[in-house]
Amino acid sequence: MEQARAVEDLIGGIYDAAADPELWSDAIARIVEATGCRTGVFYEHDMATHQSQPLGFHRFNTEFMQDYVAHYGALDPWNARVMQWPVGIAAPTYLLMPEDEFRRTEFYQDYLRKTGAFYGLGGLVERADGRIAVFGVQRGYEDGRFETESVDLVSALMPHLKRAYRMHSAVGRAQRDREIFEETLRVVPQSVLIVDRDARLVFANRAAERMLEAGDGIRLVSGRLTAAHRDDQASFASLFNPLGALEGSGAVAALRRPQNRRPLLVQAVPLRSHGRWNPAGRVVLLIDVDPPPSPSPDRLALLFGLTVAEARLWADLAAGATLAEIGRRRQVSINTLRVQLARLFNKVGVHRQADLVRRALELREAPGGGNAEAGRG
Repeated sequence: MEQARAVEDLIGGIYDAAADPELWSDAIARIVEATGCRTGVFYEHDMATHQSQPLGFHRFNTEFMQDYVAHYGALDPWNARVMQWPVGIAAPTYLLMPEDEFRRTEFYQDYLRKTGAFYGLGGLVERADGRIAVFGVQRGYEDGRFETESVDLVSALMPHLKRAYRMHSAVGRAQRDREIFEETLRVVPQSVLIVDRDARLVFANRAAERMLEAGDGIRLVSGRLTAAHRDDQASFASLFNPLGALEGSGAVAALRRPQNRRPLLVQAVPLRSHGRWNPAGRVVLLIDVDPPPSPSPDRLALLFGLTVAEARLWADLAAGATLAEIGRRRQVSINTLRVQLARLFNKVGVHRQADLVRRALELREAPGGGNAEAGRG
């Protein structure tokens, strides 16, 4: 009974780490202790670049792991050997590579020997998208080979490590997508705010912050959005009626502005959650600002040393066109556009189309531009 409870605790720690990456080292420490080992590590390895990145580790100091990421991960013979091993199957390293052969490797002599580790137990947790995830616990040569109980325990944990790693990866991708989304929203010329159902401000991009500071048709009072003119407050409040009445179409209010300028049109659009309208939040678009012109292809070419074709491609992407649309319009193959896009990434110093669009929006915010901005990703 106690052994089963101990295994359940290890499994619980693994899933806790999937939700909170800072707990990976703690989860690994528990498995190290349960298997009578000295050290443990869980890491990702890029098969194309031969670069490794730890998710968590136990009794390896940070500098040691940095050396692994920078150099020794590419020399780790276990990475190459584990590729021939089935995913999810735990194995001691002496089944992957003879002890004498391992002892002669540069990886062991110049790196691993400093830790006192010699034997490892673990395996390939996942293989997908050109990357592998590897888990292992280690012990010294004098500690002897692994007992059957230790091998069985790590074998039982491997399916849970796989599921937890997939959860960890999905959370990481969602977080990165959210960060890119927020970065892009922050620099778009149109004012964008995200508020909850009680009009409490959750997010405001730069254009919206300037509008709020000026009290230009809308203002912030005690953390809540309200119309700047008292006669518009009821109309503005109607935007936050229960979303069921909106049927997903959103609502619009026209708010007075100083100096008899044309009204500020505010559109409230419900956020979705699992395909349904979520009453916990809204995206509020202040549809008023006349956006400054997009950077011209000539200006982009001048700032970043682009060819005419590269500059036109960037301008088209910034305007919202897809590669397929651009290819049809310009009668250029997708492969040609991808080559141009790769050169664009290199010259601008970014790695994704979303970052290209964001960079163009930043340039649109600062018409003076200047060479000091060129090349900043």
